[in-house]
Amino acid sequence: EGVSTATILRTAAASSGVAQITVDETGQNRIAYVPGAGWEVAPAAALEALDAWNPDIVLSTLELRHETLQTLYEAAKARNVTIICNGTPEPSEGRDLVEHATVLIVNESEALELAGTGAGRGWEDVAGELAKLGPETVILTLGPDGALVWHNGEAARVNTIPVEVVDTTGAGDAFCGAFASFYANGMSPIDATARAVIAGTISATRPGAQPSVPTLHEIEDAFASSRIDQQ
Repeated sequence: EGVSTATILRTAAASSGVAQITVDETGQNRIAYVPGAGWEVAPAAALEALDAWNPDIVLSTLELRHETLQTLYEAAKARNVTIICNGTPEPSEGRDLVEHATVLIVNESEALELAGTGAGRGWEDVAGELAKLGPETVILTLGPDGALVWHNGEAARVNTIPVEVVDTTGAGDAFCGAFASFYANGMSPIDATARAVIAGTISATRPGAQPSVPTLHEIEDAFASSRIDQQ
């Protein structure tokens, strides 16, 4: 796929991380993970990668050590780099990092944990609470209900397309990667989310994680078809 591996680190201090994934009959997944080598990424290594790429956007989950992410986020923010934080897998452990993020992306359970609230409140209210933590844009992924985008103090709903869900594993990753790509190419948060929702939805129709990620052509075709259907 032409993805550079130049700054991928190797270590003898730990084995590669392992995720044990179970998928129920509805296609929903539960994941138990052991970080492994990921936790060996030191703050200095994160800075070296930042220097090597000089990126416009940094996209990360919360899977690295806290001190590594804090160093990365602070350095990226000082350089006016857009930071997209996907608040998974331990949202509460990264609450203090969210203030550095330009965009925060979370699912329902992650949103409630970060906001410190229980279910029952409207998603617009939850997104507004998360925005108080610091990010300019908050995106809540809502499964079959699409997504909610909080930007500039206003909430917008983004619909998805009806599909038969096979396996939701990797759907969040597909969403985040697609959003970052479209956002980097100048789309607004809402327009980028509209296409990212399609990417995550297509991913959920296929088994597995990495093999389920759709191509740009597939995303654009499905997005165009969905616009026609809504007219």
